[in-house]
Amino acid sequence: MNPRRVSAVLLLLAIVATRLPGAAIPVGQPEKKLASFPLTLEGWSGEDDPFEESVMKVVATDDDLHRLYRKDSKYLWIYVGYYGTKKGGRTGHVPHHCYPAAGYRIVSIEKVQLTSRSGETVAVNHLILEKAGKTTSTMYWVHSGEHQVLTDGWMMNLTRLRRRLLNGRDDGALVRVSGPVQGTIEETVERQKQFAESFLSTIPRHWPLEKTS
Repeated sequence: MNPRRVSAVLLLLAIVATRLPGAAIPVGQPEKKLASFPLTLEGWSGEDDPFEESVMKVVATDDDLHRLYRKDSKYLWIYVGYYGTKKGGRTGHVPHHCYPAAGYRIVSIEKVQLTSRSGETVAVNHLILEKAGKTTSTMYWVHSGEHQVLTDGWMMNLTRLRRRLLNGRDDGALVRVSGPVQGTIEETVERQKQFAESFLSTIPRHWPLEKTS
């Protein structure tokens, strides 16, 4: 069967599952917790750098985090845009579409490997971008629930179905680690990987909470 048709069937099953008698459903708005994410992380020092209100109206998150982190003369941004179950756990605004719309040229797109403290290895998306003579490195992925890192639409749909069936939740977030290339591209990517790996180990304790009936 065509993968798109399979995904559509899975999504339909997920919707049906939420309507079965006795199925758990989220109630109220998710409890915001992302602001409690540490301002210091593995030698990095952060400060909140919120988007303009007009931007937040477009992305329409249930909770969000946008911070500038510095270590010595190097810096990067972390963005987490969280969406609760009622919004399907994800956004239509993804970097590989939004960056070109903002005038960036995608130089390369690939997968890079991250390893959490528990030893789990996951792949995330990585872009090298150029605009006005400046080069930017960006890693991003969809975080489903507190732990699951996803980059593939097929796995996103499977995960949505499983979580709906098991606990009635379908929340998630777009996570992006980005910054200018400082030094070589390889050095910049390695710094961002180390920060992202620390993020993966830390975020479960600061994930928004949803109550279910």
